[in-house]
Amino acid sequence: MANVKQRIFGLGFGKTGSTSLARALEELGYSVFDHGSVWYPNLRVRHHVERAVREGKRPLFYLPRIEKLDSLTDVRIVALRYENLAEHYPGSKFIPHTRDFE
Repeated sequence: MANVKQRIFGLGFGKTGSTSLARALEELGYSVFDHGSVWYPNLRVRHHVERAVREGKRPLFYLPRIEKLDSLTDVRIVALRYENLAEHYPGSKFIPHTRDFE
């Protein structure tokens, strides 16, 4: 796992400020994958991450274009698999974001 790039992962679901977080990260100069955007339409991120985890690979192994980026937001599987991401991408930062239920 040497030379694995540090990343920033947003740990919020849709409608929790994930788009705002993505825009803020872009303003700070980070390259961002925001699942709520039109980039990679219909991409089954969860399927690819779950497959990689099952096979003992880095969670983003089957998503090489995304793995090269600095940050991910609005990707539900990130919140569900953050322990695997922390293990395979040491030094990464995780930003939890929520909103009131109402």
